[in-house]
Amino acid sequence: MDRIARKATGYRLQAVRKLAKETGHTPNQIVLAWMLQNAPAALPLVAVSDSVQLEENLGALDIRLSSKQLDDLNLA
Repeated sequence: MDRIARKATGYRLQAVRKLAKETGHTPNQIVLAWMLQNAPAALPLVAVSDSVQLEENLGALDIRLSSKQLDDLNLA
């Protein structure tokens, strides 16, 4: 990964972590919700290693990101 791609990834990761902290969700839940609510919606393929991780991932289905939150993530 080149320097520019690493920098862009860092900005996006910061945006995800900030939104997770503000909303009380995990970063993984924010990413899954973002993927599901973006247009066109992406179908994330996820694997889980235990029931706790499964519950966390399923929690993303209940998250409704605002237009501003989606824009913030898309522009990060």
